[in-house]
Amino acid sequence: ERFEHVVAIESSCYLDRPRWAASVAANLAPGGLVHIVDCFRAERVSLEWFDDYWRTRVGALSEYQTALETAGLSAITVENLAPRAWSFWDLSCAWIEQNGAPGRIREAKLTAHRALQTALRTGVLRYLRVTATKHVERSGGVS
Repeated sequence: ERFEHVVAIESSCYLDRPRWAASVAANLAPGGLVHIVDCFRAERVSLEWFDDYWRTRVGALSEYQTALETAGLSAITVENLAPRAWSFWDLSCAWIEQNGAPGRIREAKLTAHRALQTALRTGVLRYLRVTATKHVERSGGVS
């Protein structure tokens, strides 16, 4: 039995993208969709501070596209969700300022969250919804 949809919300940045995409493709029904909502770094940009703070390895959109296409997924669509997320990070910083841990921990959190806000607003970090489709087998081959 195969899935019609696979959804990964803010989790794919923790996975080995090629292995994960291959597993998703193997478990999707023909015509099935994979939906990814996550942070993506701009091309040729290093975001070590992001990776260190959130203990991840944020990838570029092209890395995901290559992994998805190699796994047999196509018709990739991309939607920019960053403007919708900006107010969340404003609220997050306000909450940390008022309720966060004292001292250095609070300052470290504020620094990371403000850096994320700036990166989103400048496009260095992108918050996207990426959707790809599994090929549908036709009698004359793959379409």
